[in-house]
Amino acid sequence: MKKATLPLWLFATLGLWFCTSLGSTVLAQSHMKFLRWPALSPNGKQVAFSWRGDLWIASVDGMQARRVTVHPAYERMPVWSPDGSKIAFASRRRGNYDVMVLYVATGHVEKLTSHSAHDWPVGWSKDGKRVLFLSMRFRNKRQRTHLFSVSLTMGTPLLKLPLSMADARFSPNGRYMVFVRGNRRWWRKRNKNPNLRHLWLYDFNKKTFRRLTGNQFTADFPSWVNNRTLVYRSEKSGRFNLWQLDLKTSKHTQLTHFAKLGQGIRAVSASPGTDLVVFEQWDNLYLLNRKTKKKRKLLLPGTHDSASSNIRFKVYKRGISEYAVSPNGREVAFVIKGNVYVKGLKSPEPWAKTIEGTSWRARELTWSPDGKVLAFASDSCGYTCIQLVYAGKRKGRTLPLHKTPLTPLRSWIPVGKKLRHDESNPKFSPDGKWLAYVKGAGTLMIRSLDRKKTRMLVNGWNLGNYHWSPDSRWIAFTRMDRESNTDVFLTPIRGGRPYNLSRHPDSDFRPVWSANGRVFAYLSRDVNNRSQIHAVFLRKKDHDLTKVELKEAFRRWGRAWKRKQIRKRKARIKALLKARKARKKARKARKKGVKGKLAAKAKARPTTRPVAKKAKKGSYLKRLARRLRRKARKARLRRRKRGMRVSLRGLAFRLRRISVPGIRGASQLAINAVGSAFYVVVRGRKDGGLYKISWSGRAKKLARGYVK
Repeated sequence: MKKATLPLWLFATLGLWFCTSLGSTVLAQSHMKFLRWPALSPNGKQVAFSWRGDLWIASVDGMQARRVTVHPAYERMPVWSPDGSKIAFASRRRGNYDVMVLYVATGHVEKLTSHSAHDWPVGWSKDGKRVLFLSMRFRNKRQRTHLFSVSLTMGTPLLKLPLSMADARFSPNGRYMVFVRGNRRWWRKRNKNPNLRHLWLYDFNKKTFRRLTGNQFTADFPSWVNNRTLVYRSEKSGRFNLWQLDLKTSKHTQLTHFAKLGQGIRAVSASPGTDLVVFEQWDNLYLLNRKTKKKRKLLLPGTHDSASSNIRFKVYKRGISEYAVSPNGREVAFVIKGNVYVKGLKSPEPWAKTIEGTSWRARELTWSPDGKVLAFASDSCGYTCIQLVYAGKRKGRTLPLHKTPLTPLRSWIPVGKKLRHDESNPKFSPDGKWLAYVKGAGTLMIRSLDRKKTRMLVNGWNLGNYHWSPDSRWIAFTRMDRESNTDVFLTPIRGGRPYNLSRHPDSDFRPVWSANGRVFAYLSRDVNNRSQIHAVFLRKKDHDLTKVELKEAFRRWGRAWKRKQIRKRKARIKALLKARKARKKARKARKKGVKGKLAAKAKARPTTRPVAKKAKKGSYLKRLARRLRRKARKARLRRRKRGMRVSLRGLAFRLRRISVPGIRGASQLAINAVGSAFYVVVRGRKDGGLYKISWSGRAKKLARGYVK
């Protein structure tokens, strides 16, 4: 069979087309973007601009741009001298903006002004011996700028005109000055405030003022074309466009017609004696011919290397936006400038381990109950998504997260699904089986850690904060009503209608659970804007106890809580000893030469228990007592697995109000393990501080301090 062949000229054409396309793509990618503050030279052949904080000069025909200043400080607002040999600009080399002069031929830079106020150059005198600039040296209540002039010999700046203004430009013959009045922010769209920016004309010969634009729209960035014509930027058409004004006929002519949102122009500069105007639009510079009204982009290729290193070594002593301590109290995760770091609290190293050091913002840290997983919300998925970081292992032993060599981020999106909404505010359940999060604006969801089960608990848009119950079977959350007041709700994770607990016409917030699951409390704001404590017993039989019985119940619950903590500590120690014994046995097996599967089996094989001796037969009563003890132990285990009991019927009517000291009330709330005492942070200067409050309202001040 004859093979199909292509002619040689086709290969050559395709190769030439591919190379041309590739070359044009590379060239397009190398064009300079986001050029700021353009200024045309007096002859109209060159344009000066600010890019990456330095001044650059390029020809208007699109030739290679060259950098004329190299300094870490930001430099902007170049202004050409009348002969084109010098450029005045504003630089922050001394902390604030000062006026400096660049000699184009030699590259020499001289500083002209030194003042704590900002100075911005706007023009030159007709003879090119003085620089005109705006400054806020007259410190008044309105903080407005005035026009000054300074000599190139760095003499004392002189006030040019005792009039506040936002911008100013002098005509080529030096007779007229067009200036901008009004200090309203120009980015406020379609604002009809009478303080909008508008243009005025001052005649130095006649000492007269003339208003050029009305106050129904913003007009600024004036630039002279000749002694009777100027161009400026105006929002008269609905978007910022370039306009031309003939001073003799007072005729305003629109030169550009950008109509889409975000397409308005910014800085404008014209060259006197020519028909060329340069202006900013989005991320490009445009060159416009006034007569033909044709415009084109200035595609300027330039070197993209930075003048300084992109890597900086910095020691942060402040700036932590949030932090989360691990459950075992040995590690702390915190966020600085959107990056996540983890540090051991007892680690001798002064530095912290970076978990996510990218340009994506991370927030809302939370630890798993065992301290092996750190979850947080990140913007790295296009939407806000939840990322998980797992602690590593070494020789069968779990390492702390700050000692884990590699900590890759794992997405929490279910397998085979795409993220089409935000997922934020993650919180682990106390048993470590579920992770709750907020979907979209306010839908409360829970998802298993294996990402196989997802359940919606509350559907809405106005969800506040939420908290898990100690047994991981309930969630308390706050939600805003139609009158912008927040209420406290309880909802079971198995599903069902949320129960409104507060039912209060004012705001209720800061819900907390007691560790034993018997008491629930939150803060409620009354008509005097004071935050008081509202608490309730979740079981009705606890609510019906008398004062003496309740006091004895608190003691009994306290002893039971201590026994529970002792059992947990013993189980933890037993697990550690068992794991240590297994590792020791595995090491002995490896030393004896047992490899591969035998070593793995020896490592995973449970420790052998000594064979118990056959118990002697006791009496019938002893056997019966042992049987009853086993039965009671099993019953306790069943009750423990069943979790806490919540009597929803009439729960809202069993609330008790507990007064808080001070005039302004409390801002933070905590409760002890058995629910016998509350800890609140009271606001105010005189009564502010940390208090311990009992159910009877008796308060004890633990710490003093002013809380706003």
